[in-house]
Amino acid sequence: MRTLRPGTSARLRDALPPGRGSCTVSFAAEVVRQVAHPLGAEPSSDPAAGEARAATRVLDLLGAAFEGASDEREAAARRLGADGPMLAAFFQNLDLLEECARGHAGAVAALVAAALERPASS
Repeated sequence: MRTLRPGTSARLRDALPPGRGSCTVSFAAEVVRQVAHPLGAEPSSDPAAGEARAATRVLDLLGAAFEGASDEREAAARRLGADGPMLAAFFQNLDLLEECARGHAGAVAALVAAALERPASS
């Protein structure tokens, strides 16, 4: 499995302050890595661009989960539900949040649950 480029890791650390828990950065990094470099896929011709796109989407979703108003969280849940690989990566990595970011784990778990409950087109 590929590791993230240093610039992507730094972007995630800068965007997710320590008050969110160090596990939040680990969660975001693992989701970005899985989405940008899926197992079995051919390596991207531009891994930096793929990681940047995935990081932007992950940070947008986490921002809505942590700080968004109700309508922003609902819109984020629809976007997450419409993106199968991203939803799978969020779901698969929820356990990374439990160790040191319990309060934030609940917000992300609620986003994942909402994504699973509603069709992407609603």
